[in-house]
Amino acid sequence: MPMIRKNRVRDVTCAPLPRGLSGGRRARRRAALLEAGLELFGTRGCAGTTVRGVCTLAVLNDRYFYENFPDLDALLVAVFDEVARRGEEAILAAVRSAPRDLPLRVRAVANAGPGFLIADPRHARLLTHEIQVEPALRGRRNALIRRLAGIFTAQAHELAEDMPLSDTDVEMTVLTLVGGAMELVSTWLRGELAVDREHLIDFLVALIVTSDGLPASPARKSQAVRRAPA
Repeated sequence: MPMIRKNRVRDVTCAPLPRGLSGGRRARRRAALLEAGLELFGTRGCAGTTVRGVCTLAVLNDRYFYENFPDLDALLVAVFDEVARRGEEAILAAVRSAPRDLPLRVRAVANAGPGFLIADPRHARLLTHEIQVEPALRGRRNALIRRLAGIFTAQAHELAEDMPLSDTDVEMTVLTLVGGAMELVSTWLRGELAVDREHLIDFLVALIVTSDGLPASPARKSQAVRRAPA
């Protein structure tokens, strides 16, 4: 009689998950929490969002929330940072696809910012409303303005053939323009400006393009006077 080999059944009930599989599940749970946070923060606002609500929407147990975030504020910051990153990517993509021409590139960027916010109203709420009222996001607004200003400053130096402003004046100009543009777009999104999108974009482009004609700073003027022949 041939010998029958019995299959051994492995006990896998206590076997740990392979590191890659465990990490993948953890990453998926975090992604689900971030998406749930975006949905709730972006529709109900921070005041109407709870840990339980996030976990219910993500279809996860509360313990998985605290495995990833110490509290709701930490989730809010993580969601905001992700949305801001996507917005910056949209603006940089517009920069890369636009011709090497200042007015055309400014128009591409001026379209990309509001376009990103309009495409998903949740983005608009986070970047234009919650950022102004939530203490957890207080430092995020300044950091976002600085990063966007950096993009504009790099473009100004690349495209302006004869920059009449000093580096400090360029920085002040760009910070003023970016901060003002953010406030203007926020006001428009709230329906407090009776203009259409085309009018808004035309205004932003004209404002930004003509800003390179600002007069030189008093320090540069005094230097020019000293260099002028008697």
